[in-house]
Amino acid sequence: MNPDILLDCALPGTDRAPGLPTFEGGGSVAHFLAQVSRAQQPPALKLLRSAAILGVCGRAGFEPPLRDVPPLADTGAEPEPAARAALLEQVLEQPTQRLVHEALSRMAAAKLCIPTPLLRQALDLGAKTAALRDAVTRVLGARGRWLALQDASWSYARSAADDLDDAAIWNFGSLQQRTDVLQRQRQCAPDAARARLLDGIEQQPPGERAVLLGTLRVNLSLRDEPDLQKLLPNRAREPRRVVIGLLASLPQSAFAQRMQFRLAALLKKKRGLFGGSWEINPPERFEEGWKSDGLLSEKPAGQPLGERAWWLLQLVASTQPAWWCEHTGLSPDKLVRWAVQGLWADSLIGGWIQALEVMDAPGWPQALLRHAREQDLLSSEDMLTQRVPASEPNAAWLRQLESDSAMNVAQTIVLRCPMGQSVSAALSKALVAGLLGEYAQEKNIWSTRLLLPEIVCALDPGALGPLQNLPVPEGAGASLQEALRQTQTNIQIRLAFPAWIATAPDSTPPEHTAP
Repeated sequence: MNPDILLDCALPGTDRAPGLPTFEGGGSVAHFLAQVSRAQQPPALKLLRSAAILGVCGRAGFEPPLRDVPPLADTGAEPEPAARAALLEQVLEQPTQRLVHEALSRMAAAKLCIPTPLLRQALDLGAKTAALRDAVTRVLGARGRWLALQDASWSYARSAADDLDDAAIWNFGSLQQRTDVLQRQRQCAPDAARARLLDGIEQQPPGERAVLLGTLRVNLSLRDEPDLQKLLPNRAREPRRVVIGLLASLPQSAFAQRMQFRLAALLKKKRGLFGGSWEINPPERFEEGWKSDGLLSEKPAGQPLGERAWWLLQLVASTQPAWWCEHTGLSPDKLVRWAVQGLWADSLIGGWIQALEVMDAPGWPQALLRHAREQDLLSSEDMLTQRVPASEPNAAWLRQLESDSAMNVAQTIVLRCPMGQSVSAALSKALVAGLLGEYAQEKNIWSTRLLLPEIVCALDPGALGPLQNLPVPEGAGASLQEALRQTQTNIQIRLAFPAWIATAPDSTPPEHTAP
């Protein structure tokens, strides 16, 4: 028996695990383990007895056999062209994660798979770099998925293993694998997926509970409301916030109606010139029934708001931001400007930001980024930026380039442009011109060393030509010379991608096509 299998039985709980597996081959160890497995004892005790046997025997030099893995079926894959395999091998050796992610994403889009000789290297790369795991998994093919079963460090890729059904993955898989199972099931059987999720959800750690609950966004409906309402009185903030976001995203849910009614009672329109103005006053007391809706009467430690402001923040954070536009007739931009100028800006802005962490509200991330105060965005700017459509950050970065250095704009793009995406051709062309001008004047040389290899992987490939073969400044240190060399390598590889992908042979089965 492989000790990893004992862990697989322990993680979901011995009452849920299918039982302690045994291995063939005879010998005293196998004999003792078989006796334990057949004993009429509680599953937890049998697990501990098995672990004790393997622990003692392991210290004496016993090595259990590897986990049983079915043989790999004949895939019929064609040999990969040497030139294409060589380029992929070069890509996998590069330190720039954006470059590797782009190569693997292009392969996935073309229905290509990693060639057999490079599978171990790719799986090891995913094991070391969490940001690349999904990209690696998408291009493993049947051989790669089979190979992932052979080493515990490649367990991140096992969700795609052909011999594991959803029940086995749900019981023994990683958090990402279990999330994938729920998302797939929510597409075709949302009620069954919800039942699977709620079975034992309270035994999960709060962080994992929040991630798994988030899968209910797929095909979310009023059928989910009763079970979600039961989860609201939860002391752990992360899962409670996810549940609130789900219920608030159902406008017809009783929860959403209650929250809107509570806020409407606090929000009044004053008569005056030009249509009057809106004003809001925080609640005078913590009302009965609020606690059952997930609101807290007492402030958490370190919360600087006063008691009434804290209650108001929670009400705002528990209401779909789109309701404000419907109720007042104002746009998100006008509402944010109104809030910033008022007495309760901290509650309103903070509440809207918290709402956007768990709800979708088109137009609101942009409005907050444009009009919220700097202190409001200290910890939320990246989250809001990720919720803005891709075309809008490009326009904002172009405006930034008019008043800021090209290297500062490049740093912003590297930090905030999602992996696997490139900025627009217009922004790329303007940024390259700015970078060349600063480089010629030897400005920001330290930043050049750090950012240039990264930024060329986020720009539109058609704008990279002028950055090829940059001259090495006189007296440049070894680190700058290495950065320039890596920059040229990244550019050359990116420019080679289209031809590299286009040469995939039509005769190779899509499941095993090798680049």
